[in-house]
Amino acid sequence: MMKIGVFLEHMREAGAQTGLPLEKVAIETAQMGIEFVHVNGEYWMENEARVDDLLDRAGLYVGSADNLFQFTQGRDLDKAEKLIRFLSRKGVKQLLLIPGFVHEAQSRPSAMDEAARHMKELMYLSRSLHVQCSLEDYDNRTAPFGTWQELKWYVEQIPELKISFDTGNFAYFGQDAREAYEQLKPYICMVHAKDRKAAGREGEKPLIALDGSSLYPSAVGSGEMPIRPILSDLLASGFDGGVLIEHFGSADMMADMRRSAAWLKILIG
Repeated sequence: MMKIGVFLEHMREAGAQTGLPLEKVAIETAQMGIEFVHVNGEYWMENEARVDDLLDRAGLYVGSADNLFQFTQGRDLDKAEKLIRFLSRKGVKQLLLIPGFVHEAQSRPSAMDEAARHMKELMYLSRSLHVQCSLEDYDNRTAPFGTWQELKWYVEQIPELKISFDTGNFAYFGQDAREAYEQLKPYICMVHAKDRKAAGREGEKPLIALDGSSLYPSAVGSGEMPIRPILSDLLASGFDGGVLIEHFGSADMMADMRRSAAWLKILIG
Protein backbone atom coordinates (compact mmCIF):
# COMPACT_ATOMS: atom_id res chain seq x y z
CA MET A 1 0.00 0.00 0.00
CA MET A 2 1.23 3.49 -0.83
CA LYS A 3 2.50 5.51 2.10
CA ILE A 4 2.13 9.29 2.18
CA GLY A 5 5.13 11.50 2.87
CA VAL A 6 6.02 15.17 2.91
CA PHE A 7 9.17 17.28 2.66
CA LEU A 8 10.79 18.30 5.92
CA GLU A 9 11.16 21.73 4.29
CA HIS A 10 7.35 21.94 3.98
CA MET A 11 7.07 21.36 7.72
CA ARG A 12 9.67 24.02 8.41
CA GLU A 13 7.88 26.48 6.12
CA ALA A 14 4.55 25.71 7.79
CA GLY A 15 6.11 26.55 11.13
CA ALA A 16 7.52 29.82 9.81
CA GLN A 17 4.14 30.83 8.34
CA THR A 18 2.03 29.92 11.38
CA GLY A 19 4.46 30.72 14.18
CA LEU A 20 4.12 27.20 15.52
CA PRO A 21 7.23 25.43 16.83
CA LEU A 22 8.51 22.73 14.51
CA GLU A 23 7.75 20.08 17.13
CA LYS A 24 4.06 21.04 17.04
CA VAL A 25 4.03 21.07 13.24
CA ALA A 26 5.54 17.57 13.19
CA ILE A 27 2.83 16.26 15.53
CA GLU A 28 0.09 17.82 13.42
CA THR A 29 1.71 16.40 10.28
CA ALA A 30 1.48 12.88 11.69
CA GLN A 31 -2.15 13.49 12.67
CA MET A 32 -2.91 14.26 9.00
CA GLY A 33 -2.08 10.64 8.15
CA ILE A 34 1.34 11.47 6.77
CA GLU A 35 3.77 8.69 7.68
CA PHE A 36 7.22 9.62 6.42
CA VAL A 37 9.39 12.63 5.72
CA HIS A 38 11.71 13.40 2.81
CA VAL A 39 14.91 15.20 3.79
CA ASN A 40 17.96 16.73 2.21
CA GLY A 41 20.74 14.23 2.82
CA GLU A 42 23.48 16.68 3.72
CA TYR A 43 21.18 18.53 6.12
CA TRP A 44 20.31 15.28 7.88
CA MET A 45 23.92 14.23 8.22
CA GLU A 46 24.75 17.59 9.76
CA ASN A 47 21.69 17.58 12.07
CA GLU A 48 21.20 13.86 12.63
CA ALA A 49 20.29 13.87 16.34
CA ARG A 50 18.00 16.89 16.04
CA VAL A 51 16.07 15.50 13.05
CA ASP A 52 15.80 12.02 14.55
CA ASP A 53 14.50 13.36 17.86
CA LEU A 54 11.96 15.62 16.13
CA LEU A 55 10.52 12.80 14.03
CA ASP A 56 10.62 10.18 16.79
CA ARG A 57 8.55 12.41 19.06
CA ALA A 58 5.93 12.86 16.34
CA GLY A 59 5.82 9.24 15.20
CA LEU A 60 7.32 10.02 11.81
CA TYR A 61 10.40 8.64 10.07
CA VAL A 62 12.70 9.51 7.18
CA GLY A 63 11.56 7.53 4.17
CA SER A 64 13.58 9.17 1.41
CA ALA A 65 16.29 11.75 0.80
CA ASP A 66 17.71 13.87 -1.97
CA ASN A 67 20.98 15.65 -2.61
CA LEU A 68 22.59 17.87 -5.20
CA PHE A 69 25.84 16.63 -6.71
CA GLN A 70 28.10 18.02 -9.43
CA PHE A 71 28.26 14.86 -11.54
CA THR A 72 27.84 16.87 -14.73
CA GLN A 73 31.12 18.59 -13.82
CA GLY A 74 32.94 15.38 -12.97
CA ARG A 75 32.79 15.87 -9.20
CA ASP A 76 31.17 14.62 -5.97
CA LEU A 77 31.30 10.85 -6.40
CA ASP A 78 32.88 10.52 -2.94
CA LYS A 79 30.21 12.80 -1.50
CA ALA A 80 27.48 10.58 -2.95
CA GLU A 81 29.11 7.42 -1.65
CA LYS A 82 29.31 8.92 1.84
CA LEU A 83 25.61 9.76 1.75
CA ILE A 84 24.64 6.30 0.50
CA ARG A 85 26.53 4.72 3.40
CA PHE A 86 24.82 7.07 5.83
CA LEU A 87 21.35 6.29 4.46
CA SER A 88 22.04 2.57 4.58
CA ARG A 89 23.05 2.85 8.23
CA LYS A 90 19.81 4.72 8.93
CA GLY A 91 17.70 2.16 7.07
CA VAL A 92 16.57 4.59 4.34
CA LYS A 93 16.18 2.90 0.98
CA GLN A 94 15.43 5.80 -1.39
CA LEU A 95 17.89 8.44 -2.62
CA LEU A 96 16.89 11.00 -5.24
CA LEU A 97 20.00 12.08 -7.12
CA ILE A 98 20.20 15.64 -8.43
CA PRO A 99 23.27 15.17 -10.63
CA GLY A 100 24.04 18.77 -11.52
CA PHE A 101 23.31 21.18 -14.34
CA VAL A 102 24.58 22.21 -17.75
CA HIS A 103 27.18 24.94 -17.35
CA GLU A 104 28.64 27.45 -19.79
CA ALA A 105 30.75 25.97 -22.57
CA GLN A 106 29.16 22.55 -21.98
CA SER A 107 26.64 20.93 -24.28
CA ARG A 108 23.56 19.20 -22.94
CA PRO A 109 24.62 15.79 -24.34
CA SER A 110 28.07 16.05 -22.76
CA ALA A 111 26.51 16.96 -19.39
CA MET A 112 24.23 13.93 -19.67
CA ASP A 113 27.13 11.64 -20.53
CA GLU A 114 29.18 12.88 -17.58
CA ALA A 115 26.26 12.54 -15.17
CA ALA A 116 25.52 9.02 -16.39
CA ARG A 117 29.16 7.99 -16.05
CA HIS A 118 29.22 9.01 -12.40
CA MET A 119 25.86 7.45 -11.59
CA LYS A 120 26.97 4.15 -13.12
CA GLU A 121 29.89 4.11 -10.71
CA LEU A 122 27.47 4.45 -7.77
CA MET A 123 25.31 1.48 -8.65
CA TYR A 124 27.47 -1.27 -7.17
CA LEU A 125 27.63 0.48 -3.82
CA SER A 126 23.94 1.42 -3.78
CA ARG A 127 22.93 -2.12 -4.70
CA SER A 128 25.15 -3.71 -2.08
CA LEU A 129 23.81 -1.36 0.61
CA HIS A 130 20.16 -1.65 -0.53
CA VAL A 131 19.70 2.04 -1.33
CA GLN A 132 17.65 2.67 -4.48
CA CYS A 133 18.92 5.66 -6.48
CA SER A 134 16.53 7.58 -8.71
CA LEU A 135 16.18 10.67 -10.89
CA GLU A 136 13.20 12.98 -11.20
CA ASP A 137 11.97 15.26 -13.95
CA TYR A 138 13.54 18.50 -12.74
CA ASP A 139 11.90 21.79 -13.66
CA ASN A 140 14.89 23.87 -14.68
CA ARG A 141 16.08 24.75 -18.17
CA THR A 142 19.68 23.82 -17.29
CA ALA A 143 18.78 20.43 -15.78
CA PRO A 144 19.72 17.76 -18.34
CA PHE A 145 17.15 15.39 -16.81
CA GLY A 146 13.90 17.32 -17.18
CA THR A 147 12.02 15.67 -20.05
CA TRP A 148 10.71 12.13 -20.19
CA GLN A 149 13.02 11.43 -23.13
CA GLU A 150 16.07 12.39 -21.07
CA LEU A 151 14.94 10.32 -18.09
CA LYS A 152 14.29 7.32 -20.30
CA TRP A 153 17.79 7.67 -21.79
CA TYR A 154 19.33 7.53 -18.30
CA VAL A 155 17.44 4.44 -17.17
CA GLU A 156 18.28 2.68 -20.42
CA GLN A 157 21.96 3.48 -19.86
CA ILE A 158 21.81 2.52 -16.16
CA PRO A 159 19.29 -0.31 -15.63
CA GLU A 160 19.54 -0.12 -11.83
CA LEU A 161 18.53 3.55 -11.81
CA LYS A 162 14.84 4.29 -11.20
CA ILE A 163 12.50 7.28 -11.54
CA SER A 164 10.91 9.44 -8.87
CA PHE A 165 8.00 10.61 -11.01
CA ASP A 166 7.04 14.24 -10.38
CA THR A 167 3.52 14.82 -11.69
CA GLY A 168 3.97 18.59 -11.95
CA ASN A 169 7.39 19.14 -13.48
CA PHE A 170 6.85 17.90 -17.03
CA ALA A 171 4.55 20.90 -17.54
CA TYR A 172 7.58 23.18 -17.25
CA PHE A 173 8.91 21.67 -20.49
CA GLY A 174 5.47 21.67 -22.13
CA GLN A 175 5.11 17.89 -21.82
CA ASP A 176 1.97 15.96 -20.90
CA ALA A 177 2.47 14.12 -17.59
CA ARG A 178 0.19 11.31 -18.80
CA GLU A 179 2.36 10.62 -21.83
CA ALA A 180 5.48 10.80 -19.64
CA TYR A 181 3.88 8.37 -17.22
CA GLU A 182 3.18 5.82 -19.96
CA GLN A 183 6.79 6.05 -21.13
CA LEU A 184 8.33 5.81 -17.64
CA LYS A 185 5.87 3.63 -15.74
CA PRO A 186 8.12 0.51 -15.58
CA TYR A 187 10.88 2.51 -13.89
CA ILE A 188 8.91 4.39 -11.21
CA CYS A 189 9.93 3.78 -7.60
CA MET A 190 8.30 6.83 -5.99
CA VAL A 191 5.82 9.57 -6.90
CA HIS A 192 6.13 13.27 -6.11
CA ALA A 193 2.48 14.34 -6.07
CA LYS A 194 2.82 17.91 -7.28
CA ASP A 195 -0.24 19.79 -8.49
CA ARG A 196 -0.08 23.11 -10.29
CA LYS A 197 -2.52 25.71 -11.54
CA ALA A 198 -2.54 28.84 -13.69
CA ALA A 199 -3.53 31.29 -10.92
CA GLY A 200 -2.21 31.59 -7.39
CA ARG A 201 -2.87 33.31 -4.09
CA GLU A 202 -1.47 36.53 -2.74
CA GLY A 203 2.16 36.10 -1.84
CA GLU A 204 2.75 33.19 -4.22
CA LYS A 205 5.13 33.43 -7.15
CA PRO A 206 4.71 31.25 -10.22
CA LEU A 207 7.33 29.20 -11.97
CA ILE A 208 7.38 30.42 -15.56
CA ALA A 209 7.38 27.48 -17.96
CA LEU A 210 9.40 27.48 -21.15
CA ASP A 211 6.29 28.45 -23.13
CA GLY A 212 5.73 31.48 -20.87
CA SER A 213 2.79 30.08 -18.93
CA SER A 214 2.55 30.47 -15.14
CA LEU A 215 2.71 27.44 -12.86
CA TYR A 216 1.50 28.17 -9.32
CA PRO A 217 1.66 25.73 -6.39
CA SER A 218 -1.51 23.91 -5.42
CA ALA A 219 -2.72 21.47 -2.81
CA VAL A 220 -2.73 17.98 -4.32
CA GLY A 221 -6.01 17.36 -6.13
CA SER A 222 -6.88 21.06 -6.38
CA GLY A 223 -4.88 21.95 -9.48
CA GLU A 224 -4.65 21.02 -13.13
CA MET A 225 -2.16 18.15 -13.17
CA PRO A 226 -3.47 14.60 -13.98
CA ILE A 227 -2.61 13.14 -10.59
CA ARG A 228 -5.76 11.06 -10.08
CA PRO A 229 -5.46 8.91 -13.24
CA ILE A 230 -1.74 8.42 -12.74
CA LEU A 231 -2.01 7.31 -9.11
CA SER A 232 -5.11 5.24 -9.82
CA ASP A 233 -3.28 3.33 -12.53
CA LEU A 234 -0.26 2.81 -10.31
CA LEU A 235 -2.47 1.50 -7.52
CA ALA A 236 -4.17 -0.90 -9.92
CA SER A 237 -0.76 -2.18 -10.99
CA GLY A 238 0.15 -3.06 -7.39
CA PHE A 239 2.61 -0.20 -6.85
CA ASP A 240 3.50 0.09 -3.17
CA GLY A 241 6.10 2.86 -3.23
CA GLY A 242 5.78 6.18 -1.47
CA VAL A 243 3.80 9.19 -2.65
CA LEU A 244 5.33 12.48 -1.59
CA ILE A 245 3.27 15.64 -1.12
CA GLU A 246 4.99 18.58 -2.79
CA HIS A 247 3.92 22.21 -3.15
CA PHE A 248 6.94 24.43 -2.64
CA GLY A 249 5.99 28.11 -2.65
CA SER A 250 2.56 27.64 -1.06
CA ALA A 251 1.34 30.71 0.84
CA ASP A 252 -0.49 28.46 3.34
CA MET A 253 1.69 25.40 3.68
CA MET A 254 -0.03 23.86 6.70
CA ALA A 255 -3.49 24.07 5.15
CA ASP A 256 -2.24 22.74 1.83
CA MET A 257 -0.48 19.84 3.56
CA ARG A 258 -3.75 19.00 5.30
CA ARG A 259 -5.79 19.22 2.09
CA SER A 260 -3.23 17.21 0.15
CA ALA A 261 -3.06 14.43 2.73
CA ALA A 262 -6.86 14.19 2.98
CA TRP A 263 -7.25 13.99 -0.81
CA LEU A 264 -4.54 11.33 -1.12
CA LYS A 265 -5.96 9.25 1.73
CA ILE A 266 -9.34 9.12 -0.02
CA LEU A 267 -7.74 8.15 -3.33
CA ILE A 268 -5.39 5.55 -1.87
CA GLY A 269 -8.04 4.10 0.44
